[in-house]
Amino acid sequence: MVWRGIRTKRMKYTVCGAGEGMAPWQLFDLNADPHELSNLVKDPAWRETVADLHAKLLGLMSDSGDTAPVAAAFGSAQQNVIPLE
Repeated sequence: MVWRGIRTKRMKYTVCGAGEGMAPWQLFDLNADPHELSNLVKDPAWRETVADLHAKLLGLMSDSGDTAPVAAAFGSAQQNVIPLE
């Protein structure tokens, strides 16, 4: 299992997966939930935040040359995943 994440002053977002590509896994509001007890990744109220952090994470991975596979999510295309034929 492989995972990557991004953290801002307020939020922590992670993706996790394997050969088929990492997918959204966790989102925590660190101000409201410093012990990371409430995963918000599937909460519709946080969809815009998740999509924004997902795009930022993909950008950071691309900029750093990270070739770990990421599945398509939130309007972002898959990254580094070889499509199955």
